[in-house]
Amino acid sequence: PAHSWRAARHFPANLAGDPDAAAAANRRAPTTAVFASSLAAGLGFGLFVVALDRAGDNVGVWPLVTAKPVGILCCVAVALFRQERLSIPKAAIPLSAAAGFTDMAANVFATLSAQAGKVAIAGVLVSLYPASTVALARVVDREQITRTQLVGFGAAVIALVLIASS
Repeated sequence: PAHSWRAARHFPANLAGDPDAAAAANRRAPTTAVFASSLAAGLGFGLFVVALDRAGDNVGVWPLVTAKPVGILCCVAVALFRQERLSIPKAAIPLSAAAGFTDMAANVFATLSAQAGKVAIAGVLVSLYPASTVALARVVDREQITRTQLVGFGAAVIALVLIASS
C-alpha cells in the first residue's frame, strides 16, 4: 500500500502538526523490525567507513561523489519495492537541506579521518550519528529519551574511552 512520508513516520509528527502521534510512537516498545533495521543501519555505517578506508589515501573525497547517488538510488529502490510514495512536506525542506549538508560534512570529515589512518576512531564517531538524532528530537520535539537509548549512549561513551586509551 502507498504510504505518505508522515504515515511512514520518517518525518517528525509534531512538525506536521500532530504532537500526540510523536509521543505515542515514542512509547511503543521496539519491535523485531526496528531492531533489524537498527542493526542494518549500524552495519551500513561500519561498512561505509571501511569502504572509505579501502578507497586509498590519494583519492580525496571523490568516493563521496559516488556514495550519495548510490544512497539515493537505494532509497528509491526500497520505496519502489515497498510501493511507498516519496514526498516531503514543504515545511520540512529547509530542515532536510540542513540535514543533508551536515551529513555530507560529516562524511567528508570521516573520509579525511580514515585517510589519515584513524579508521577506528572515525568508525566509532560515525556510529554516534544516531545520538545526534535522539538529542535533536529531545531538544526540538521534547521527546523523552528511553532507557534503551541511554544504554546505547553509555556503550558509545565506553567505546570512545577504550579507543582513546589504546
